[in-house]
Amino acid sequence: MAKDPLKKARRLRKTNETWQGTARLARTWITPRNQAPYRPYVIAVIEQDGDRIIRTKLFDTQPTPEDVFETLLKAMTRPLLGAGRPRRPARLLLDDAELVEALAPRLAELEIRCEYRHTLSLMNNAMLEMEAYLNKREPIPGLLKIPGVTPHLVGGLYKAAAFYYRQAPWRWISDAFPIEVRYPPTGKPRYAVVMGHGGETYGLSVYNSTDDLRLLYSGIAPEKTIGQIAWVCIVFEEALAASFDDLNDMDKYGWPIVNDSAYPIPIKVTRTGDYTIPSKSELLWFEAAMLAIPTFVRDYMQADRGLPHPAEATLTIATADGETDIYLRYPAPGFGPSPEPYEDAKMNDTQTKFYPTPKERQRIIERREKLREEIIYVLVRSDPQADQDIARLAQVYGADDVELILRTISERASQSVVVGEEPGLYRKYRVAFARFGGTRRLLGKQEFEELAFEATKMVAKDFLKPEIFRKPSRRQRKLEDLLLTGVEIWEDITPEDPPPRPPTFISPPAGQYSPPLDGLLNLGWQADEQAVSAFARRASLQASHAPDLLRMVLDEGLRGGWPADAPTWAPLHALRLLGQLRAHQTAAPLLALMEDENDWLSDLLPSVWAAMGPKAAPPLWDYLEQRAAPPIRRGNVIIGLSRMGQKHKSCRRGVIEKFIQLLEESPPGDEKANGYVVHALAGLLKARQAWPAIRRAYDSNKLNDSVMTLDDVRQDLGPESPPRPRSRGRKKREKRRKQ
Repeated sequence: MAKDPLKKARRLRKTNETWQGTARLARTWITPRNQAPYRPYVIAVIEQDGDRIIRTKLFDTQPTPEDVFETLLKAMTRPLLGAGRPRRPARLLLDDAELVEALAPRLAELEIRCEYRHTLSLMNNAMLEMEAYLNKREPIPGLLKIPGVTPHLVGGLYKAAAFYYRQAPWRWISDAFPIEVRYPPTGKPRYAVVMGHGGETYGLSVYNSTDDLRLLYSGIAPEKTIGQIAWVCIVFEEALAASFDDLNDMDKYGWPIVNDSAYPIPIKVTRTGDYTIPSKSELLWFEAAMLAIPTFVRDYMQADRGLPHPAEATLTIATADGETDIYLRYPAPGFGPSPEPYEDAKMNDTQTKFYPTPKERQRIIERREKLREEIIYVLVRSDPQADQDIARLAQVYGADDVELILRTISERASQSVVVGEEPGLYRKYRVAFARFGGTRRLLGKQEFEELAFEATKMVAKDFLKPEIFRKPSRRQRKLEDLLLTGVEIWEDITPEDPPPRPPTFISPPAGQYSPPLDGLLNLGWQADEQAVSAFARRASLQASHAPDLLRMVLDEGLRGGWPADAPTWAPLHALRLLGQLRAHQTAAPLLALMEDENDWLSDLLPSVWAAMGPKAAPPLWDYLEQRAAPPIRRGNVIIGLSRMGQKHKSCRRGVIEKFIQLLEESPPGDEKANGYVVHALAGLLKARQAWPAIRRAYDSNKLNDSVMTLDDVRQDLGPESPPRPRSRGRKKREKRRKQ
């Protein structure tokens, strides 16, 4: 610390004031664009008697005693506007004993007594007021603010929530299957609904009455039921949704969290529509329910094997306060599975699960296909009455089937791609084959594409006929069976039938992998990106693992393995991890994936390259400038660079300029590749400054309307006009930034 501020502080008028100071995590979040949100630290100094904030300062990392001392000197010499004139206090109270020990001798030189206090109520209130001001809402109270709730009780709740999250019962049942729960077994019934099957919000909600459940399943939009239904839930969210009190107490008491997306957030909605926090008894109920429901769903309802089986059980669970009993029953009275369309379902001899007979299964599929047509018709109309029409369909077909079809439509819409779609479709087929292949033969990629094209032509031709004449031919049914078409609408009513590896199946020998990467060989097709990320955290994977991950991605023995064998899916997981680890040095070798005749991974390359960041760009530009690869492969690279420009704003301008250069220097006969460039500029990057170059490309026949029309470009890019001229001030700022 320089001497001048200290000398200046010595010369200040000394008062009899008592100040309070703190250095703690702030009750707000910093959310930078290209990095994870974080809580800053704050140093705050307030006057105890006048209740005035004298000085504050934020830090990205935990401040040192020197930082605190410097801020204290500034509080004395340069107090905030409205905090009074420069002065010295007689006494300073701090809530950190180590800070008191470090600063007391130095403050004594200024004739200031520095003392420790376990709690500074005035400071705590000031922090709450600051939170309300910064976040534009009242602070969310922590669980320990609930009367009678102790750290031990909340610790038990967090352990139960972690168990529930790891078990993930939403994999097996949707929110269409309420479970009656009595805790204790002689208590009143409550109705639990597992949340998360749709892949949006994960958790557990509970309702006190069947009337609330009926309103929930009536098809009325959720926002319209506010004020009519009372419910309590625990949802799993990121830390940003949690109470700052709870976040601080998690660190203090060591309450467990599974991952960054699994913070348990309790919410209670009253019948008046007000949001509050649950009571002590409700927290105890959730602890017991979250410990019992995963076991009940899996072992008694047997929902992990197909449709849920009726069940009833009293389970003994181990809560934080000891062993206790809880009663569960499915279905809840009045909410059993409708006899339509499952009335003819029979017990499968080889499974302890109800599945429809083949004849009934086909009828369910046809019924769902008809429902899909009706829902698409409603959505395309964009009618104000769409919500009512969907609710009507839910009454006719059932809410669970409507939810299923809406989810599949949403997933397809979000997965639209411009180039390189074939590998993704073949990967989806391989997953379906791994689950339901049975005695079917495995199709190579080329045969799969040929048969899929034939089936698509049949469907298109059939669609032109009147509905009464739309009857699939025997050939069409055979193709649908061979291609495992529409798996998303029949997977829940079909027992899995993994195909055994035939003796005639031959693939190159796979490489050997050491721990921890050998764990990827066991994840199989079931592991999604979240599961792979969790594995990476457990295994502490770092950039140093990138060479072996790349070797795994390019391992022909693994990629060409039998789909039902878990190791063949390891290249998929390794590829995603290369993106997460930002292993930009692997960008060029990954180009080889597009040359595989049975490629089922290269459609993921654009997202992986974008995740790697701008350092992955140079070899990709070299690949494009050589112009040697087929247009569709170059298109994949173009999309990857476009997403890189979208994701990383620092390289957006450079990407646009390079694309314009590629367009202007393209040789004759490269119209298809140029089409990908124009789509990237107009459709993805919205680069208005590229309009003159695009127009010149059309005028010089470097593009043609069969690839993309000029009207398409106008629609994506906007009106025909030059970009807005930059101001002098902006030009000067850019010049200084470059220097």
